[in-house]
Amino acid sequence: MAVTNKIGDCMDRHYLVVNGHIGCSRRINFIGDSTGVNITGFDPDGFRFSLAATEESAALSPLTLFLQSVRIKDTLDCINFKMRQNSSLGQILVSDQSGVGRWANPAEVFNDEDWHMTEEKDLLANSDARNVGIGTETPVGRFQINDRMDKIAFGSFLNEESFTNFGYLGYNVARKLVEGEEPKWILDYRDEDGSNGGSFIWGSLDGSLSFATIASTYSYENQLFTDPEIAGQVKMTIDNTGHVGIGISPHPSYSLAVAGKIICEELKVKLVSDWTWPDFVFEKNHKLQSLYELENQIIKNKRLPGIPGSAEVRENGIDLGDMNARLLEKVEELTLYIIDLQKQVDQLKSERTESK
Repeated sequence: MAVTNKIGDCMDRHYLVVNGHIGCSRRINFIGDSTGVNITGFDPDGFRFSLAATEESAALSPLTLFLQSVRIKDTLDCINFKMRQNSSLGQILVSDQSGVGRWANPAEVFNDEDWHMTEEKDLLANSDARNVGIGTETPVGRFQINDRMDKIAFGSFLNEESFTNFGYLGYNVARKLVEGEEPKWILDYRDEDGSNGGSFIWGSLDGSLSFATIASTYSYENQLFTDPEIAGQVKMTIDNTGHVGIGISPHPSYSLAVAGKIICEELKVKLVSDWTWPDFVFEKNHKLQSLYELENQIIKNKRLPGIPGSAEVRENGIDLGDMNARLLEKVEELTLYIIDLQKQVDQLKSERTESK
């Protein structure tokens, strides 16, 4: 016959009902077909369980709970958390629509028509998969970070005219593919002021690297460019030999080609081995042309001897160092002419004085 023992003032639905604290110096065993502890709390903030132990006993006998399921309303704060059941190295925890979690192999989770997990745990997107975005739900480029005018996009494409493959990195510039339409490069605008500029760099399989900037129109509209139009926005290119072109394609014979004006505070031209600086003009064996011979050449060629004509300059330009050397040669020769003339003047004065 079951006997109910009451301790304190409480309900008598159970064999032992305690309205107060229970102290135990050893342990409490619950034995039966449905072994377990059912604790019901009436505090609206929930039930609180605490383990009081000395530092020594806590290290030797940590709290161990074998639970079939746990539901935590708020935050679980612990140093280490381990789920042992059906877990193994390299698995990940996934949940279904009901929030029930399970351990799974990454390849099982990501192997679908859009994604593939390799044996080396590399996550790959299939060639016909959707674009990948971080911080955006509508990526335009193959891989895009952030949204709209703050986007940084990565991608590649084939130039149909030159059959050259390109890869690009753009800020607010992304190549958008739409089935059945010509690809478009899109630059979004900012709502606050309508600014819609951008910039990008791209590299090709021939080893060249190009830089482009696109000015904002402040039109509160997106800017759109076709492949040929976006190529026209390139401002600087470095070819595979290291030659640089600014505003123009790199020149194979020059390290730097610039279409436009250049301003600088200082420019130094260093002599090369095949340059001759015109110190030879002042050598004793250097023979000057007579002024009459010089006059005849000027009348015939419309320029000083050794100086290129306008047609040659228009076609080939001028070498800055070489031209400075040529001009200095003419200045030095002019100096010798003046010295000679001064001697002639002095001689005439002397002869005139003697004749008086």
